[in-house]
Amino acid sequence: MMNIPTLHPANNATPMATPLPIPPKEATFTQQLRETSALLVRRTFTLMELFSLNARNEYEIVNTRGRIIGRASENQSGLVGFMARTFLGPWRTFEIHVRDSRHRLVAIGKSHFRFILNRFEILDAQGNYLGAIEQRWSLFYKAFDITDSRGRYILRMTSPYWNPWTFPLTRGSHELARVTKKWSGIFAEVLTDKEQFAVEFHSSKLNASERILLVFCAIFVDVMYFEGQGTSSLREYVGL
Repeated sequence: MMNIPTLHPANNATPMATPLPIPPKEATFTQQLRETSALLVRRTFTLMELFSLNARNEYEIVNTRGRIIGRASENQSGLVGFMARTFLGPWRTFEIHVRDSRHRLVAIGKSHFRFILNRFEILDAQGNYLGAIEQRWSLFYKAFDITDSRGRYILRMTSPYWNPWTFPLTRGSHELARVTKKWSGIFAEVLTDKEQFAVEFHSSKLNASERILLVFCAIFVDVMYFEGQGTSSLREYVGL
């Protein structure tokens, strides 16, 4: 039987390099939505707000680890956008674009001019209809219906006028999510529109599209009841 000699590397031979681990692919925005139990939708500061001017709405979307996973911004800028925000408030026509951390478009929220009972339509990056947030008439509550891509009712968001900072989202008698305004400090609240909204997902059964709708719920609540200086407080308490 032939003996096969064992080969040993020479003393001065270069050792074989250990291959570096392949970094995991960054999770997409929708994947991160599915994996988190809560998000913070935080309005970003603009210099115009120090002078009580209505700047366009811009937000950071932050996960529970404090990492910014996306941003949202109103598309209307310049003089036309400023005039619409100042004189028409939440009843104006506007769009909110949500992008991930790599600036890729994720979804678009569209609101068309209406005198009463606003409606916010949500589309994905390809323009496919995801659902809508529709304001409903209610004497004692701020009320919104959330519908899916087929127009089916899936959630109701309400908030009594005596508790204007909390918006539970229910399906039947079960609370599946909640949007809550979080105070960002006295200085910020007095001088700027630096609002923060916690979006809590209480059910693992909420799919990615529904969670995107809930992110837009926080933005819609801000535009409807907390946007601007002075007039926002009036809208908040009278429920317009």
